[in-house]
Amino acid sequence: MEVTGTFKWGMESTGYLGTSGSYRNTQLASIYGYTEGALSGHLSGVLVRHNNVLYIRGTEEEEDGETRN
Repeated sequence: MEVTGTFKWGMESTGYLGTSGSYRNTQLASIYGYTEGALSGHLSGVLVRHNNVLYIRGTEEEEDGETRN
């Protein structure tokens, strides 16, 4: 499932939800990071501790195949 998340240090990322553990740690794969709306990098995978996540939401796809946040 493709998701968009915002983290407490001000970065927003879009990627694929891997797993979420019993301690609410979240693993994300193929992440694109954005800072102040500008692409800041790409990571193959990250593990984010629960206290660093402000929110994570599903990314919806429009009918023409483009991603909408």
